[in-house]
Amino acid sequence: MTRTVRAVSARRRGADRRGQLAGIAADLFRRHGYHNVGVDDIAAAAGITGPAVYRHFRNKQAILTELAFSSVDDFGSLVDDVLGRPSGPVGAPVEPRLKSLTAALAPFFIERRELYVLWVRERRNLDPESHDELRARLGRPMVRWTEQLCRERPELSSGDANLLCWAALSVLGSPAHHRFNLPKARFEQLLREMADAVLHSDVVLHDTALTGTALTGTGPVVADGTPPETTGASAWPSGVAPRSSRRELLLAAAAGLFRERGFHATSMEDIGSAAGIAGPSVYRHFSGKQDLLVAACLRMADRIRVGAEAALAASADPAAALAGLMRSYVVTARDNSDLIAVYISEAENLPARDQAHLRRIQRAHLEDVASVLVAVRPELSEREARVMLSAVTTLVNDLVRMRRFRARPHLTEELTGLTLTALSAVPVG
Repeated sequence: MTRTVRAVSARRRGADRRGQLAGIAADLFRRHGYHNVGVDDIAAAAGITGPAVYRHFRNKQAILTELAFSSVDDFGSLVDDVLGRPSGPVGAPVEPRLKSLTAALAPFFIERRELYVLWVRERRNLDPESHDELRARLGRPMVRWTEQLCRERPELSSGDANLLCWAALSVLGSPAHHRFNLPKARFEQLLREMADAVLHSDVVLHDTALTGTALTGTGPVVADGTPPETTGASAWPSGVAPRSSRRELLLAAAAGLFRERGFHATSMEDIGSAAGIAGPSVYRHFSGKQDLLVAACLRMADRIRVGAEAALAASADPAAALAGLMRSYVVTARDNSDLIAVYISEAENLPARDQAHLRRIQRAHLEDVASVLVAVRPELSEREARVMLSAVTTLVNDLVRMRRFRARPHLTEELTGLTLTALSAVPVG
């Protein structure tokens, strides 16, 4: 009996240590990027040696794969718990459940900030089979969510409803992309009410081309379950024309490849080949991959700044300025989808000095926009304004990178409207 108890205790300790290591790895991947974290880093954070990690995981990719699958499964289980209850007899009124879902998801994503980064950014580092499986697992709860929204809002097409559900997911998952904190109840309220406002928004312009989109809960979901970043680079990356200078061609090719494959999986030879520039000529323009990455990030930062300055200059009051800033950001992100993907997903791979410089630029921009939001809504604190702005920029960043939404003819107006709806949604109290 004693031996049995000891064996069970040993297994429990092993499971606890495995879970601890997975949690540490998830946080490190979120803050530094998968390729910038080694097994020894995970071990050091756990207070153990590197070899001890291998008692629980075969290698670092095994940790990422388990984290990605288990987190998506937890998300799916939560969606099923809320939406999966019987709807009642045929003809019975539809039971509203969307608010219950957002109320459950807000604390879920606040407490587990690493999850959304694993799904959106780090899944490129999974093997192809695991990547497809992750997409399928994430697609299924999104289909359930979309179906429930269509039940509660029958005036929506499935395409419109799917857009709103992905937008709400982006709002709820946005804490993964920043380090701001608020009192727990207020933080949950902000995300919950913003997501609810998005789901009940009337700004979608009912794109009839998407009305017949099929919903399916099995297999890899492409039409309605494809998360951000799953589309490949276009023939000509965003923001470049065929007659651009060689430097511009290289920069555009690098942005497209960094977005599609990730910084570490792209070589200078790949970039030169994609731009039609081979051999030593590549190095006449950029000293290496990091030089290209720095240029891409700063180029995007500059385009965001120029658009914001123009919006502010054209505005007569804070409300008009806020609307102009949101529209400017949507247009800039939409027209530079490769650059925005690099800007938000690859900054961890910049040299330390350039990374710090970019963070200062981003912080200054966020502070400027937050001051406008507070001028429109003086009851908000600066920190609350920054949390809300991070949520709506995540919404934009995600949806402009999803191919099926980029095809919507009124996407700019829809995303601008969704951001403004979300920013006006949350009462104080």
